[in-house]
Amino acid sequence: MNQDGRLSLEELKQAFGHLGAAVPAYRAILGLCKADANHDGSVDMDELDELVKYAYQLGPPKLTVLFRLASKAVDKQKIGIGSN
Repeated sequence: MNQDGRLSLEELKQAFGHLGAAVPAYRAILGLCKADANHDGSVDMDELDELVKYAYQLGPPKLTVLFRLASKAVDKQKIGIGSN
């Protein structure tokens, strides 16, 4: 994870893979489609709630990994790393 304040499709695939999804790419694509409101190909902090809602439907373990990813992204964003 590159901790740039956004979750890319590749990062989402990795996350869902760690969660044990049978087809992580499928879960990542669905999560991105549901959350990426501005259609930039990633989930930023403003869109994270929708990704969490999607993950919540899949069960609590999915939320744990997404919260870890989000907290890393937030920490980097707070100190200005990875912002344009």
